Amino acid sequence: MLTGKTYVMTPIVNYETPGYRKSKVMLQHQYPTAEFLWPDTLFSSNLDWLINFPHYLQASDCGLVIPDRQGMVGSGVYAEYKAFLKTGKPVYCLNNIRITTDFALQIINKNDRQRYARVIVETKAVIANERA
Repeated sequence: MLTGKTYVMTPIVNYETPGYRKSKVMLQHQYPTAEFLWPDTLFSSNLDWLINFPHYLQASDCGLVIPDRQGMVGSGVYAEYKAFLKTGKPVYCLNNIRITTDFALQIINKNDRQRYARVIVETKAVIANERA
């Protein structure tokens, strides 16, 4: 499932949480052939992300969304998710401790950059409509 370069999309608020650190260890153990591109080590600022994200998008084989504990992501993760969908590369989501492709991100508050969208676990048919 997760092989090659896997770009991780997660809210900045996750970076210092025990759950995020635990996810990193678990993913690296379960997918030893994957090269995870962790955002907390890739970017030093929003400007750095804006300049360099297109390079990582092109270089990645797939993307992995890790929402916060409430299943939320910010507008930056949502933008990354949409960019990955446009490339046709697979996008996965770590939903609790399970990785799935049966998900979508739903915008719930366009005025809140940190709690911008939530993960919705759905059927593949609904996701196909969302991605179209």
